[in-house]
Amino acid sequence: MAHYPLPPVDDMTLREWNMCTSTLEDTISFCQSVKLIPYRPTAPCSNGHNNWYMGKCSKIIDGYHWRCRVKECRLSRSIRDGTFFANSKLEIQQVLDLIFIGLKESIPMTFFVDIANLRVSLLSHPGIIGGVGHVAEIDESA
Repeated sequence: MAHYPLPPVDDMTLREWNMCTSTLEDTISFCQSVKLIPYRPTAPCSNGHNNWYMGKCSKIIDGYHWRCRVKECRLSRSIRDGTFFANSKLEIQQVLDLIFIGLKESIPMTFFVDIANLRVSLLSHPGIIGGVGHVAEIDESA
């Protein structure tokens, strides 16, 4: 992953921000440089080894995870473990973009809390389409 001089985040333009977060690799490198994601986990794996590397994994949202280098072990853990991103279901880039835009546009944090609460409400109470006595028409012309 590329390492480059980082402009002060407070003074970043949208173009500079996009350069720092344009790819997943750039985003992870950026997060490491501002200490949101560690360069290596400090806690050992469940087998007591503390010899980690960041490996690609297409099956997870982040595309990378920590892998134990010990051949007999090979345990893995999320690069989000123990970080600000640990409980988020959003991509790391999406979380960072929301924070950046929110700070640049002075959007109050309550707005993001309201959106998160709305999402939870919609997911826990999905709308019912159709049912007894109701016809649901689907337009498939598009």
